[in-house]
Amino acid sequence: CRTVHVPCMCFLRREEEIPIKEHGPDVFCRTVYQSQFQRGRLEPRLTALGVRQENGRLIRGTFAYWDPEWEYAPRRRDRDREPFVVGKLARDARSKWFSGLWGLYGQIPNVRAMTMGMGTKVREQLGTVPRWATCLGPCGMDTVQFFRQLHCLCPPNDRDEENWPRVGLEAMALGVAVVAERRFGWVEMIEHGTTGLLAETVPSLADEAAKLEKD
Repeated sequence: CRTVHVPCMCFLRREEEIPIKEHGPDVFCRTVYQSQFQRGRLEPRLTALGVRQENGRLIRGTFAYWDPEWEYAPRRRDRDREPFVVGKLARDARSKWFSGLWGLYGQIPNVRAMTMGMGTKVREQLGTVPRWATCLGPCGMDTVQFFRQLHCLCPPNDRDEENWPRVGLEAMALGVAVVAERRFGWVEMIEHGTTGLLAETVPSLADEAAKLEKD
């Protein structure tokens, strides 16, 4: 029985290492990576476990959803009358939420923020929610409807390194502009100035988002 290993994260879980250690480095006939960044993180560890590098393959994850609800339809905005809505959607884990998120978003002109996925611990980590932000818990709204509220997805993390982030693919599918860090899998997903904007540092995410707010 041939088995393919398709790791999700940029680190190996203990459960992923156990089959290799118990049954040998050829227990998986192939390892599939979604980004070169992920490959660079995982391949040294797998090589140390005896897995052959030539067994690795790079296959980009795609987002294909034929439900008409996922129609590409960027949200229009009357700049003189409407705020610029920036958002983030992530699982309820502190490592996925930048602790200075409110200060970052607050630097964007005419901003209103919407987030989804925050639990009690994440809310404590981020501090007092500003008046211009709406925070939803996990599954607080239908995913498509959440994205339909946004003009821009700006998703900095605290510690987690992004492989090939699904949230970016979902935003792109619906026509939501993505402003992300120039690192991790984002660099391979976004062509700066064409399919999104990449910021050199986390603080400069606000500068890139401000460009969208203006134009």
